Amino acid sequence: MPVAKRNNLTRKTITEAIVKRIGFSESFIEKFIDNTFNEIKNSLTKNGIIKIKNFGVLKLINIFLPILEISKKILITANADRIFKILF
Repeated sequence: MPVAKRNNLTRKTITEAIVKRIGFSESFIEKFIDNTFNEIKNSLTKNGIIKIKNFGVLKLINIFLPILEISKKILITANADRIFKILF
């Protein structure tokens, strides 16, 4: 079975796309992106769940990996078919 190619989205890619669309400076957009993701991260750390209107629900949960004997935090969407690892 062929492995699907992973398309990672980087801060630089996001910044370039926004700069092209709205024409703001690259440094302003980088700060905006950093602030946005930091706010999401801080809210998740504090509350464990956030709801973003017209986007969805993000929930932070702890899982225990018995084979590795460690706990990890993962971020899930309301659909639960997409699981994102997030570092805290």
